[in-house]
Amino acid sequence: MDLNIRWLEAVRLALPKIIGELPSTVEYDLFLIQGPYVPEDSEPAYPVFGVYCPDEESLAALASLNYWEMNKRVNNWIVQLGQAELLQRAYFIDYVDLNLLKSQKIYPIQ
Repeated sequence: MDLNIRWLEAVRLALPKIIGELPSTVEYDLFLIQGPYVPEDSEPAYPVFGVYCPDEESLAALASLNYWEMNKRVNNWIVQLGQAELLQRAYFIDYVDLNLLKSQKIYPIQ
């Protein structure tokens, strides 16, 4: 699970460039979600991205974007970067893991 979280952190760091039309005030976060569909053999929570809009301008900009288009852009970025490079970037992230997300509830704390 920690490698998955580091992998997501590597993507989170790139989100401002991938979704470049959002204002710089937008915050991209990682947090854990719990739900009834989590497999029995996994942790009771799984990491996801969150987008925080601190003002009306950023909220309007986010609302104007198509969710599926944003998802496609992130996926395309991952494919273009390549699995080996993404794993290399994740390897060097050692400051966020499952225990940190469980204790802080959100990463990074802004």
